[in-house]
Amino acid sequence: MQQNFNRHCQKFGRHGSVDDFTTYIVDEGLIQNSAILRYAILGTYEEITADSQLSKTQIVDVLAERFNLTSRSIWNALRANK
Repeated sequence: MQQNFNRHCQKFGRHGSVDDFTTYIVDEGLIQNSAILRYAILGTYEEITADSQLSKTQIVDVLAERFNLTSRSIWNALRANK
């Protein structure tokens, strides 16, 4: 994988940073879209809880709207992280 990543960086003139590696593994399909979505949901949840006085249910509703998912899907993502 390291050799492939190095070739990728050379091909596209990248420096091999962590951001470059993240882009590479996403572009190569090495991480499932559901994992990326779950990561985005959890990160956004943490940001919102740190900055607001909303209840957990209200935050779930905000996330459901933001990610165009059902509230149940958001609750499931949060429960899976425990």
